[in-house]
Amino acid sequence: MNRNITDADLKFAEEFRAYYTSLNPTAGERDELDTFLDFKNGTRKYRVYVPKKIDQDAPTILFIHGGGWMSGDIETHDVVASALANRNNAVTLSIEYSLAPEHAFPQGLEDCYNALLWLKDHITSFKGNSEKVVIAGDSAGGGLTASLVILALDRKVKLEITSLIMMYPGLSFLPDTESFKRLGIEHFPQTELMNKCARFYIGTEDKLLKQPLVSPFYADVSNFPPSLLLVGENDPLQDHIKMFAEKLTKENVKNEFILYPKMEHGFIQYFKAPENEIEGGKAMKRVTEFIKENR
Repeated sequence: MNRNITDADLKFAEEFRAYYTSLNPTAGERDELDTFLDFKNGTRKYRVYVPKKIDQDAPTILFIHGGGWMSGDIETHDVVASALANRNNAVTLSIEYSLAPEHAFPQGLEDCYNALLWLKDHITSFKGNSEKVVIAGDSAGGGLTASLVILALDRKVKLEITSLIMMYPGLSFLPDTESFKRLGIEHFPQTELMNKCARFYIGTEDKLLKQPLVSPFYADVSNFPPSLLLVGENDPLQDHIKMFAEKLTKENVKNEFILYPKMEHGFIQYFKAPENEIEGGKAMKRVTEFIKENR
């Protein structure tokens, strides 16, 4: 695969990661839990969140962080992952997958798949549900949640995925929608940044842009689990997300698409920040309701 990764690209990724990490304090404080534990599965870092009260009927939540496929980690999404555990009374596994440009597709996705298998075999050690799982993620992680469902279905993983939570997911790298034309210059993620993310992740092979495991927007979604899709009004990704919801509807897959007024990309990750707390709080509440309705 020809990705033409340069020293300048690596520098950009490193600076982007540093900037993203610098935003951690704006996310607020982690929810109070019974415990959380960091460990490694091979080279990948995992964090398990165990809430004070575990609902035995609740599925385990697998959370996949965002960050443009090239940044983000357990710490950048610590607050939202702990809130998912606490508010759903569900054991939650947050994972770090291999990042571009150092690691191209499909390595990051395979890391997510390995985490799903680990959950299936080991989450009972933390009193989690090993038979049912919710897969949740934001931005690039939201796209990876959809890709992971496709992969799990293809490989016939014996684990029930009760619902899919996609927070402003990256479902296509092609900035070819009206929302990108309208918002992609001034609002994050900008068109130029999406083009860079695509080159970092898959290189210059245009045929991969419509490969379903890269861009779930082009996938067969007929066997998808109930899906919740959340996005802000000022997010350039919104049209792809809305059209994906419409595609699910055509296949008779239960889904819900919600557009949050005046919100930017990332507003749920930082739902405790003053500018996001009203709409972000509503989004988190709907996530909890949707998970409960479909378990």
